[in-house]
Amino acid sequence: MKIKGLSQFQRSALKKILAEENVSGDFEIEFNDIIPVSLNRMHSLWHGVNMVSIKYKGYTFHIDAVGEVRAYLYLKSSGNRLCYVKDKTNGGYFSSEMTSYFRSDKTLDRLMRCKHRLYDLSFHNTNWWECFVTDPQGKFHDIMWALSDDNLFSAVAEALGSLEETIKYIEKETT
Repeated sequence: MKIKGLSQFQRSALKKILAEENVSGDFEIEFNDIIPVSLNRMHSLWHGVNMVSIKYKGYTFHIDAVGEVRAYLYLKSSGNRLCYVKDKTNGGYFSSEMTSYFRSDKTLDRLMRCKHRLYDLSFHNTNWWECFVTDPQGKFHDIMWALSDDNLFSAVAEALGSLEETIKYIEKETT
């Protein structure tokens, strides 16, 4: 297994999750270097571009944060709106706008459960992690594979655990 685009500490964190999920194999994982990975911001809401490419048996699996984020942040004491994010283009604007107010998944989780002492966060739409595949001939397969976890490393583990099954599906589909 080769992992590119992460610090040594981040690689260790990813390998721990992969070990917990019993995922191993001869694959190459490359993280996007345009938006650096932060262990404090692994939720799909913070991202909006192709974050990970996994190469395996000539196939490339692309993990993207997709959706249409529409979020409102209010000051709890007055009800005044502090911030509004509308990201229909998967540009990661939630991160660029909201980090002025909060910076971590831990705080995001409290906000999503209405447990934050200062702010209320309201969503009309959100993001999720999705996987797309390019076969060895370069053909893109838009199989709309929505990954079940909002954490980037857990989504990677889920995708890695299903590579063989996905390849079999694609090969069956093209024969």
